[in-house]
Amino acid sequence: MASRRARCSGVTSNQMDAVDAVRAWLTAPPVPAATTRTDPGGWVATTYAGGSGHQAQSNSIRVLREKVEGGRALLAVEYLDTEGRFHSGVYGAVQTEAGTWAFSGGAGGAGEGEPARSQPWANLGGWGNRKFLCAGGRVHGDGVSRVRLVNPEGLSIEDQVEHGIALLIGDMAFSDAYRVELLDASDRLLASHPWGGLPAA
Repeated sequence: MASRRARCSGVTSNQMDAVDAVRAWLTAPPVPAATTRTDPGGWVATTYAGGSGHQAQSNSIRVLREKVEGGRALLAVEYLDTEGRFHSGVYGAVQTEAGTWAFSGGAGGAGEGEPARSQPWANLGGWGNRKFLCAGGRVHGDGVSRVRLVNPEGLSIEDQVEHGIALLIGDMAFSDAYRVELLDASDRLLASHPWGGLPAA
């Protein structure tokens, strides 16, 4: 999963389920990229408006994990696009006043496998603005039980790792430079690494 690869859209779904809203967005016809940039670390960040750069095969979509907090939902998903390429990512939905769910953003990439590192780490993608962030991805390393995001002021959000995946939702600025902390079941810090510090969407 390419870190912090943002995809934003206003696509909505009349379904009452957040999964349906994400599925509707993934299976919509592809749209041209709105913006593309290469981050200092070498990640290519592409932003889309109104859809994605590819179209998922509906019967290939697999939800690995779902988390709902209030009116926000995050889903870790794998799927094949219509050209047979493998994709994985984290996608979000928000509940409207009418009770329906609307797609709210996502981060992911194509291809299987992720870089190997000597210490535990979390390959997080995310999106948000100056008031909230959503982040998630696969967690690597033996014994990692929780993942915590800490901003420069010391405020944090965290998630219990399930199925090797962390999903984080918080009322903090997406543009902050965060520290990712990986902890074991005894709250012992196993490793940490930086994440973020890009302009807010």
